[in-house]
Amino acid sequence: MKQRESADQQQVIFCLRADSDVDHIVPVIDALARQRDYGIRVVIYDPIKTYADDYRMQHLRKEHGIEAEHLLQLTAVGLWTKSLSRVFRTLFHGLLRLQRRLPAPIVTRLLRLPLRALHQRLKALCASDEAIAALTEEVGRARNGLVVFDHTINPLAEAVTRVARGRGLATLALPHSVPHLTDLPRDAVVSPSDADGLDWGALYDRVVLPNAPSAERFAQDSRDDSLLTVLGSARFCRGWGPTLERIAPRFDWNPGAGQAVKVLFILSKKGPYVDWPAINRVTERLCRDERLSVVFKPHPRTEVSGLPSIEKNPRVAVAPPALPTVSLIRWADLVVFWGSSVVYDVIGMRKPLLHLAYPFRLHFDFEPFLQSCRADSFEDFFARLDHFVETREATYSEEDARDCMAALVEGESGPVLERYLDLMDSLLAGPPAERAFPERPLSAQEQQSNDLTFGVR
Repeated sequence: MKQRESADQQQVIFCLRADSDVDHIVPVIDALARQRDYGIRVVIYDPIKTYADDYRMQHLRKEHGIEAEHLLQLTAVGLWTKSLSRVFRTLFHGLLRLQRRLPAPIVTRLLRLPLRALHQRLKALCASDEAIAALTEEVGRARNGLVVFDHTINPLAEAVTRVARGRGLATLALPHSVPHLTDLPRDAVVSPSDADGLDWGALYDRVVLPNAPSAERFAQDSRDDSLLTVLGSARFCRGWGPTLERIAPRFDWNPGAGQAVKVLFILSKKGPYVDWPAINRVTERLCRDERLSVVFKPHPRTEVSGLPSIEKNPRVAVAPPALPTVSLIRWADLVVFWGSSVVYDVIGMRKPLLHLAYPFRLHFDFEPFLQSCRADSFEDFFARLDHFVETREATYSEEDARDCMAALVEGESGPVLERYLDLMDSLLAGPPAERAFPERPLSAQEQQSNDLTFGVR
């Protein structure tokens, strides 16, 4: 089915910046394309990836005729910038492939600096006045419709939503994850800035949250709580599950004996709240356990900053970045993790899991529902692992799984994706309410862009 567009058709423009956005917002795009007759455009502004070969984008292309466009390839972007971005991106991915083929610590350290430098160059291009002007020009052409970002406040989102407001288009912020840290310090959260005059309410007509706990925390950083609405998680809900099962690539790997337990260890990103030596100790022990076949799934942002000490042997593998976590969970007999929202995929499939609680010095919304999976020390974790290898018993009850998903993913009533579509219908039904935009001096480029290109402020 191909997307049909006409001059008077309402347009929904999705602006996605990272793998997490794609993961959590593509389910909404898919449902919208299936059940509504709006024109749909997808613009990627991730500095590193174009997502041309991503399995989710391939699904949108094959199923709905939706072609994602990269910000730096839009018509209004100059040839020099397009060429430079291609060169930087090619170099970055080439060095990253070299780092994966030669994972010795000395190689990792040598390549870390050029990888970070190229990453910063690409981020600067995506945040340049030229790139922002190109996207605002695309939005400025829309006669009516809706502009969708993730939960972001940045210069590009500000410029684009400013133009959208001037054109009478509604604006919407959708979740790019299921926030679940219950006690993350306030200074570690990206908050609206009084100095810049920015807040989510100024940029967006509605801000969607997946569950009540995350909405309560979000409200601490929002100046207008009436704009927040809780709709459940599009990514982890039952409505997206069958499609994800069909489109995600398969993973089949079993190098050990037929009775080996297949363990997936999901590595969250490094940070000040993670005891990395404790993670190293668990990793080394898992690698030496001959009863196991172990696959490590790195967080996308740990590749440049380093991985724990993974001892290579025929029973151990590091999953390639392009392989989705859901495919690995489907493969695994047991999932080991600390502080990752993929827990909702795990319990959605009713796969056994063990939560390494002790190396992470914060707490999570899912923990009250999954106390039976919690490991509070190195010895506790391996006692639980030994018990699972011997018995293959479930690590949580069916009731625990249902309660967790109901509270943090599915909500209390009705299909999750229908709630998203109903909200979008309401925003498309009439012009957004008038609200003041952040008052701050515009840059010379912004002033010229608004005065000459759009005629709006």
